[in-house]
This record gives sequence, C-alpha cells and structure tokens, in this order.
Amino acid sequence: MGKRFEFLFHKLMVGKMDCYQSGNKKARRRSLTASALLVSLLTIVGCLGLVVFSTVLAQQGKKQLTVERIYSKPSLSGQLPRGLQWSPNGEMITYLQPNKAGQMDIWYYEVKTGKRALLVDSKKLLLEGEKIPPEEEEGKSQFQIRRYIWSPTSSHLLFPLQGDLFLYHLSTGTLKRLTATKEMEEEPKFSPDGRYVSFVRNYNLFAIDLKTGQEFTLTTDGYKDVMNGKLDWVYPEELEITTAYWWSPDSRYVAYLQMDERPVPEYPIVDFIPYHAVIEPERYPKAGDPNPIVRVGVVALKNPQTIWMDVGKDTDIYIPRVMWLPDGKTLAIQRLNRAQNQLDLLFADATTGKSRCVLRETDSHWINLHDHLYFLKNGKRFLWSSERDGFRHFYLYNIDGKLLRQLTSGNWQVVSLCGIDEKKGIVYFTATEKDVLERHLYRIKLNGSGFKRLTSRDGTHHIVMAPDCRHYLDYYSTVVTPIQL
Repeated sequence: MGKRFEFLFHKLMVGKMDCYQSGNKKARRRSLTASALLVSLLTIVGCLGLVVFSTVLAQQGKKQLTVERIYSKPSLSGQLPRGLQWSPNGEMITYLQPNKAGQMDIWYYEVKTGKRALLVDSKKLLLEGEKIPPEEEEGKSQFQIRRYIWSPTSSHLLFPLQGDLFLYHLSTGTLKRLTATKEMEEEPKFSPDGRYVSFVRNYNLFAIDLKTGQEFTLTTDGYKDVMNGKLDWVYPEELEITTAYWWSPDSRYVAYLQMDERPVPEYPIVDFIPYHAVIEPERYPKAGDPNPIVRVGVVALKNPQTIWMDVGKDTDIYIPRVMWLPDGKTLAIQRLNRAQNQLDLLFADATTGKSRCVLRETDSHWINLHDHLYFLKNGKRFLWSSERDGFRHFYLYNIDGKLLRQLTSGNWQVVSLCGIDEKKGIVYFTATEKDVLERHLYRIKLNGSGFKRLTSRDGTHHIVMAPDCRHYLDYYSTVVTPIQL
C-alpha cells in the first residue's frame, strides 16, 4: 500500500483538521500573508529545534543535526496521515494517502480487524462518460480529493471538487454530481439525518434533497458585503470559529450568522498571483474600527423565511459560538461584548426569536473563549468550562443555568473536551494536571468522582476520540520526539 502509517491505537478499558480551501480571493490573500509569516516562524522554530536536538544528540554521542538536514527530505518527523477521520459509526479510521501519480486516495483502517485497504480510488472520481474539455486538461490534476465529509449514516462521502459537490456511495462505488455551476459551493455539510446536503453559494444558503435532487434556496438577500452562512476575516482569525451555520438535530431548521460588513473600513490588498498584480480591497477592521454587525437567523427547510434571534440591542458585539440544544427548538448563543470581558450564554426559541440569559461570565481583563459547551441528550444538564477561579475547569449546570457542581479543580488547566460517554457518565478531556508543559488525557465522572490520567508517556498528547468514546487516536510528541500517531 505504499508508505505505511503505523497507528498508535488505544482502546479505553473504562468501559471511550484538512481544511477545505474554497479558492476565493480572500482565502488566497490570507494565504499569501500567512505563508510569509509561516516561513519566518519555521526559520525560527528550525533554529531553536537545531539547538535542542543537537544538544541532546551530542549528549548521546550521536551525529549533530544541521539546518540543511532539518529542511531536506526525507523529513525527520516522518509523514503522518492527512485528513484523518473516524467514521460516524466508529468502525473505521479513514485518511488521505498519495498514490504514484501524487493524487490523494482515501484509505481505511478497520478497528475490529486491523485491516487496512483502499476505500476510494481518486482515479475513478471522474464520472463515467464525463470528459474534460481540452482547455481544462491542465486543471485535471486539481480534480482530486482534498477534503471529504462523512455522511451521518456512514454510507456516503461528500467531495468538494473544483468548486462543485459530488456524492460518493460507498457500497456501490458510484459518484454522483450534485452541483454544476459557475459559482463555487462552499461550506458543504450533511444534515443530521443524512438526507440533505447544504452549502453556501454567492453568500446565500442552499440545500439539496438527496432523495429527489431538489435544490432549496434558504436565503436570498446575501451579497459581498452582507453574507449569510459565511464568515468574514475577523471571526475565524480572532474568535477561532470555523462555521457560520448549523443544522438542528431533527434536520428541520438551519441557524446561521448574517455578517453585515458595510461598516467595516476597506484595506487595500495587493494580489500578486495574476501576471499583472492588482489591488483588491478587503474589509479589515483595525483597532477601534467598527466590526461587522452580526445577527443570528433561523430558517425552516420547508418554509425559508428567516426568524431573527434576539441577541440584545447592542450591535457592537461578537457571536463567537452557536449550538442547538437536543430538543431541536432552542439555540444556545454565546454573546461577547466588544471589550471581551463579558460572555453571556443565551437560550433562544428558534420559532419566535425570544431569548433569555442563563449564564454570565465576567472578568476584569479578558475572557478566553472555549469549545467545552456540551448538552446531555436528556436535555436536563449541560457541561461548561470557566476560568473563574484562575484556572479553566469543568462545571455542570442544569438546563435553567443553576450550578450543580464543579467537576474539576486544582492549580492546572483543562485544555480540551475530547468526548462524553453519556451511558457511563464519563467525561474525557486533556489537561495540564501532571505538568504545565505537558498535555495528557484524563477522565472524570459527571458526579465528580473517578478522576484518572489515561496517558502515561511524558509529553504532549493530542486526542481524537471515536464517536462512541470506546477508542481514541493519540498524536504524541515531546521536545526531542517528533509527532507520532
């Protein structure tokens, strides 16, 4: 199978991020700036790494590294699998692996048997009978897998290819084109029931019924300066938000952010990609400038009339996180003030827009955002994290915002929420409890008992938990050990 990837695979005895580049001009401009910064950072990191590695190797009597060796091939860190994902049913791990032609195929590792095999051959992606026009022949190499999305039923894969969307049926090995437009379809997602595929086109939201092929238009008022379901520059860069729309659990509604960038000043960006460089303006708020005006809307799939959620009268705010409650009727909206020292958790009725504040975090200086909000499926409790005592820890609340108990405590930080096994009442997370310079996997029960560290090797452990919380993947590294999986 070519280069082999050895998985460091774990089974919990306790009874448990390839990014699609849209190809739009904003993404290209950001990539130019990011690339320049990355080169500088890599040079600094490389020099620091050279000092550390050379010192350690010298102490061990081994050959010292040089700058040339660090940047030459084969890489000292090896090659980790790209696009690593768990299938929704937790039965396999899939990843991207280049074939002899340099195109990415999808391979799988079967958890139960340990079998590794080819799942999707990129050479077969072209639809049967479809021909590439001669003028597009040079772009044929771009017609390959760069990102894939699992359907919730684990029966299909969704591919964004050259700006269009394709559906791959795993049992039959057939590929179906879902869109064929000049415009680019961005931010594709499956609905939770797997029946629909949604996306953003021309700053508006759409959905396709996979059974009938019918396309639904969910919003119509979006354009370059007022975007529906699409993020501006500030939100992903500063607030680390990755999407601007969310399906309800019952697949009946779509909640989305509308970002009005008209108040934001324009900043000239030079695009050097064309033969003759051009200047293109981009909305970019400097310190003190107006931010985009953001609203939260909800639209029903069968009745696309937006209902706007009440997030208060102040428009100079951020909406950094949005999530549906298990009932499919209520939205959890996090509202952050401009000074970023007050964070409110709002519950909004998706059918009326009425909202109420159930939790408020304040700080005299700054509030760090997190992705640790989790609603238990019974709809009666939710998990939250806070730095209110000086360290980030977990807190359990009832659905009315009443604190039930603090789950973790101590002079250390919770880093990430990896998963929750609701049947066993166990929370899995990474933290700095052992050492502030290390990251380890821990577990604790929802009743506050059973705190235990699950990883033993000194260093940093980045965990990717299976959906059923029975297994996990461990990206492990130390100062002198490259990342291992």
